[in-house]
Amino acid sequence: FLATGTVFAVTTNITQLSITTGPQTVVTGTVSAVITVQTQNIGSTSETLDTPGTNLLLNSSSPTGEFSSNAEVWVPVPSLGMNNGTANRSFYYKDTTIGTHTITVTADGQTWTAAIQTIVVNGPVTNDEAESYTTIQAAIDGTDAGGTITAAAGTYVENVSLDAKTNLTIQGAGDTTIIEPASGIGFAIKNSSGITIKNLKIHEKEEC
Repeated sequence: FLATGTVFAVTTNITQLSITTGPQTVVTGTVSAVITVQTQNIGSTSETLDTPGTNLLLNSSSPTGEFSSNAEVWVPVPSLGMNNGTANRSFYYKDTTIGTHTITVTADGQTWTAAIQTIVVNGPVTNDEAESYTTIQAAIDGTDAGGTITAAAGTYVENVSLDAKTNLTIQGAGDTTIIEPASGIGFAIKNSSGITIKNLKIHEKEEC
């Protein structure tokens, strides 16, 4: 018999995989934060596996993208097992190719809808104190007056803002360093002076 309050999900209720952690921006060659994929039903509610041995196939649109179950001991794997009695499986991503790449997770032998998410891989953003950041905004926030911020080639999906800053230089690698906001203005400056911006492209996304 089933004890009161115990629920066993049926694998046939699972219709899709979904990545439940948010999109990330990472620096080339560094490990992402944890990425979690979940088995779900048609209502996008988690469903626990009741059969063992489900194999998740991991794929990236980047030829140099790698996956691992361990961020500290990096062993690249093309797939990961998902155990009976769970609805979640976590992994990490690393890449050396700059760009916006698509991660796809499918279940071997299942017709479940794949989990798909983009990940942005940029070169490092550094300042003249040799500090490294994943975004231009973080570098601006962490750099004192008189500093120089250098953004490597890549597309930085962010809205950059300078407020009450003085004597900062923000430079890129030329046309390959692009600030591409998801919406609105790519670069805003207020209450600041002595700001130099060079060797990068700034886009503006019109509101619909």
